[in-house]
Amino acid sequence: MNIDLKFRFSSPTAEKFFNDSKRNQCWNSGYGAGKTYTACQKALALLCKFPGYRIAIGRYSSVELKRTTMQTFFKVCPPELYSEEYGGHRVDSLGYCDLFNKSRVYWMHFDQYDESALRSLELNSALIDQAEEIPESVYLTLDSRVGRWDNVEIPPDLLKVNPNWPMNAFTGKPMAPAYHMILINPPDEGIFHWSWQRFHPDSPEHQEKYKNSHSYFQSASSENKALPPENLATMMTRDQEWVRRYVYGEFTRGAGAIHDISPESILETDPDSKSPFKVSQKFIEEIIKKGNLGRSLDHGATAPTCCLWWSAFKQYYINYREYYVPDKTISYHRANITKLSESEIYSSNVADPDIFKKHLEKYGGFWTVADEYRDQRLEAPTLLWNPADNNEFATRNRINELLRVDPDLVHPVTGEKGSPRLFFIKRSNYYPQGCVNVIKEISSQKKMLLDTINGKPVYSDERDKKVTDHAYDSARYYCASHLGPITEAPKKYKPNSFEAVRRRIKALKASEYFDAYGMPTR
Repeated sequence: MNIDLKFRFSSPTAEKFFNDSKRNQCWNSGYGAGKTYTACQKALALLCKFPGYRIAIGRYSSVELKRTTMQTFFKVCPPELYSEEYGGHRVDSLGYCDLFNKSRVYWMHFDQYDESALRSLELNSALIDQAEEIPESVYLTLDSRVGRWDNVEIPPDLLKVNPNWPMNAFTGKPMAPAYHMILINPPDEGIFHWSWQRFHPDSPEHQEKYKNSHSYFQSASSENKALPPENLATMMTRDQEWVRRYVYGEFTRGAGAIHDISPESILETDPDSKSPFKVSQKFIEEIIKKGNLGRSLDHGATAPTCCLWWSAFKQYYINYREYYVPDKTISYHRANITKLSESEIYSSNVADPDIFKKHLEKYGGFWTVADEYRDQRLEAPTLLWNPADNNEFATRNRINELLRVDPDLVHPVTGEKGSPRLFFIKRSNYYPQGCVNVIKEISSQKKMLLDTINGKPVYSDERDKKVTDHAYDSARYYCASHLGPITEAPKKYKPNSFEAVRRRIKALKASEYFDAYGMPTR
């Protein structure tokens, strides 16, 4: 069969995405950029070039999968390729389409997510449309299935041209190209969404773990030559935030964000960092030695338990250590928090007030979670906590007050004017006890979206409960404690010493009843 597929690229980004060869690929753009059309062309090219190839194409909603992604694929794919006359088979009701060369497309939707069904798949590639709609767990499960199917024919001409074609070390068979492609519009979570963290070049996670295997593409709606000018003109009339996200494809902090952590608040510990806010081990030792120390706890049964360590140092509040561990017993948390706290004395130990409640008292329950932390019968050091202030709006405001950059306050690291009062010492290989989750969770908190009126989002004062908040709540508890720095006791002088007399005269003068010589003025 000789069919001209007539592939066309509506933008330079489309052509680059089509030809990219990294295993994991992400294309982020504004609306109407031609992502789905180009990705379907790439999927079809793989299916046709490698007989027996298998690819899963999916979207969160089954309705949207059929209405958009599938329609685009069959717009790209000529009917002859899956015609039963030539050995093909299209069965939309069962979610698959076989081409005449035994290659297969699986159609998948994830609104009724069945992890066991995904684990049974053997694929060469996967394509997720509107991947910002799906949880990271779905992406990871599907990612583990990519490259598993080995009953694929590699054309002899490719093996001849490339004698170093990748081979499976166990089976000895040549391996088909394996790709996991995702298409997204900037998600509501902005830079705190898993897609940004894995794929975006500015993400620390991408630089540390994924830059060699993950590629990222970004394009604006205006780059697509096939987009009608009227559509673009209409989109440009929307509010600025909407245009940034859905025309230019820019990641933001997230719509309805409650807090904004400025770069001045993040203290780097990596000696190779180019940040001006870089601290040494000596600085950390000094704030622990001279600061007024405190701890705050948010306990989780199956969710992570988070403990944060703080130093009220001079005019600043510095989070210098983070413990964030899920699915462990209280005795485990007690042992590890105590070990991390060795040789330190704390003026404040506050925890979620909920752990002091006897929730099951009407059923005969008399012990609280706080009791478990101090029970001496457990084989672990005891930890004594006091209930924290859980006033949502007051603690939220307190965090914003401390994060606000005061133009007259001197920064504790740079020595220059313009500084917040709340700081976080960031985790690195050089300082593994530093903070990660608390920075991410404070920044990702957002208000609950109520509606959209005239294209503008309307938010409630309530916080969105879907956003992870274990470390955030722990930070709230500390900030609500208003624990101040250590104040030195006034130095005492002998009654008849020069300094004692000088201070006494100064005090008398300040009263305006005596002059500098101790004589009455009235």
